[in-house]
Amino acid sequence: MGFSSYTFFPGQHWAHSWERQHEIISRFATILQDKRIFVSSPLGLLNHNPFSIDFFKRIVSYKHSQKNAGIQNPIMDNMELVSAKHLPFHNNIIGKINYTLMKSAMSMSDNNFFWATYMNPTIYEFFRRSKFKIYDLAERRSTNPHLNNRILEWERKAVKESDLVIADNHATIEDYRLLNDNIHYIPQGVNVGIKNVDWKIGDCKEFTDILTWVLRSLAIPCGCDMMPVRGDNNVPHYWNYIIDNDGQSWYGSIGYAESEYKAPNTYWIPKGKYGENVTLSTED
Repeated sequence: MGFSSYTFFPGQHWAHSWERQHEIISRFATILQDKRIFVSSPLGLLNHNPFSIDFFKRIVSYKHSQKNAGIQNPIMDNMELVSAKHLPFHNNIIGKINYTLMKSAMSMSDNNFFWATYMNPTIYEFFRRSKFKIYDLAERRSTNPHLNNRILEWERKAVKESDLVIADNHATIEDYRLLNDNIHYIPQGVNVGIKNVDWKIGDCKEFTDILTWVLRSLAIPCGCDMMPVRGDNNVPHYWNYIIDNDGQSWYGSIGYAESEYKAPNTYWIPKGKYGENVTLSTED
């Protein structure tokens, strides 16, 4: 890829539980091993009253979380995590000011590769100055009742002007189909886990199946939990469970950052499960 700089704007901190956006950035970093890529901390979407006590509490809380966030997700050698100084407000004028404040820290050039999962006026300044722009529809914001029309308009503008748009949800793709012909479905697939498996990109069902195969090969009683619809995403979700000697089930997934299996009552997805497919260990 012949670009002079590479800027990434994920919607979640790198310390957040492993998501598709972390995976995609890591894959880009692997492809671009001889380049430095710059990954911004999230800049937010919503405006808050800058003269309110709540506004200052949010800033203090944000700085405290940044200081105490333990990065457990893998960081590639050529990745630079950037937490640049900026004004925590979103309008066109502030966007231009923030671009001036941040462009050096993000190593922005006139020949820039751009990728983001959300859009605000600050990020748009990087977006519009970039040579190649990828917009990742990491969530279905078009149906989120908490987002105002201005935020949705930023997203529509990003979709319309991007060179490439990707999403892991077919419903999201249909929401924006008329704005950009170059929208492609890319589901989550992870590149962690057992080293003798050649990981390819896949969805949660495919990775649940392969982990079931691994667990069965180790004679561990296991199965697959599922829920037909996850929130308002209009897509199903699958994850693994194992059964201990007392008959207690424990959930987990290759896609989760945590390495330990957990009791079902500690996470909302197992609480909402619809059914399960029990797979006991067999010799074959």
